[in-house]
Amino acid sequence: MADGVKSAERAVALLELLASEPDGLPFGEICAVLGLPKSSAHALLSTLVRANFLRFEPTMRRYYVGVRAFEVGQAFIHGLDVAREAVPHLQSLREAVNETAQLAILEGVENVYVAKIEASHHLKLASDVGLRLPAHATALGKVLLSGLSDDEVMARFSGRPLEQFTDKTITTVEGLLDQLGQVRLLGFSLDEGEHTPGVYCTAVPIRDHRETVIAAMSVSVPVVRNSPEARLNILESLKREAGRLSNRLGCPGEAA
Repeated sequence: MADGVKSAERAVALLELLASEPDGLPFGEICAVLGLPKSSAHALLSTLVRANFLRFEPTMRRYYVGVRAFEVGQAFIHGLDVAREAVPHLQSLREAVNETAQLAILEGVENVYVAKIEASHHLKLASDVGLRLPAHATALGKVLLSGLSDDEVMARFSGRPLEQFTDKTITTVEGLLDQLGQVRLLGFSLDEGEHTPGVYCTAVPIRDHRETVIAAMSVSVPVVRNSPEARLNILESLKREAGRLSNRLGCPGEAA
């Protein structure tokens, strides 16, 4: 049992070492860095190569992380349910600002609510998990669209009119692209009554291990509670909880 544990620890150390070396390492350097006897190192490397957790390049005589290690990592990422993972962060957000906190993902040109925590106020946003709204007219949607390239945004909206809901709704793809550029620059989006009159919404991105925008988190406030102090508190709280959730999903950088 002790030998088995030692072998497992050495295998993990090997994987961690090579995961940090995108250019790979030769056999002698692996032994030197990990302090492994050559016989033990050879046996472990051979086993991991056969199992495709490592890859050996005979021309360069170097070892690299293999495809199986990638597949295992992907299984972890895919197993994370972003909506489930978001719930405690939405709860913390609601406690910090006492307003409705929501999470949405992008499907086509619509944002779909996948999680929501209600405010305690009687006056609050009427929305439900599963509800779809046009992405061009919401803060959540603009954050999600900002994760796409301009070419992808134009392709998705090709031949589709941008429906107008209020006099503040963006109605042209050119105007939408201008706003998406600002969202990318600032790191957040606003909806000042673009979809629903009298409702102010702030949204920020949720990123995964590739730093890709995979969801968006928002807080919605009736205009009667939309003071400058409230807006600042909401934005700071959103950034904090979105950062923590992104960190939980593998996004580089330390959580706030």
